[in-house]
Amino acid sequence: MSLPVSFKEFAKDPVKAMLFILICVVLLMYNDQRTTSRETISQLQERVTELEDRVEVLTNKILDAANAISK
Repeated sequence: MSLPVSFKEFAKDPVKAMLFILICVVLLMYNDQRTTSRETISQLQERVTELEDRVEVLTNKILDAANAISK
């Protein structure tokens, strides 16, 4: 695998080479952040679904208790 910037080019113009490397690093960090965000959103959606189910069960229990008290 050959690098897009050779050592000679790096030595000739180190500022451009460093900018190229920094752009690559920023792109990698951006991609990692996007992946992490997607995973987090997926996990939180599952958690919200679980909590909505629990709220529904507890609401039904409260309504049953209220009906039992009113009778």
